[in-house]
Amino acid sequence: MKQSSLACQQVKKCLELALRCIQDDPTDRPDISDIIDELKEIDTTDGQAQIQVRAYICSLIEPKQH
Repeated sequence: MKQSSLACQQVKKCLELALRCIQDDPTDRPDISDIIDELKEIDTTDGQAQIQVRAYICSLIEPKQH
């Protein structure tokens, strides 16, 4: 699989996960342990890219501190 195709698949999986995290009904949202497990499953050959994806997803689901 080409690197760009792999990156597209990773982005797609992350976006699907993010959409599940913002469901109106809290019971439809994944638990944090499920989120972490799914992020671990996102296969990448670039460790730095994986760190960036995780940081981005975490920024979406963590409450903003003022």
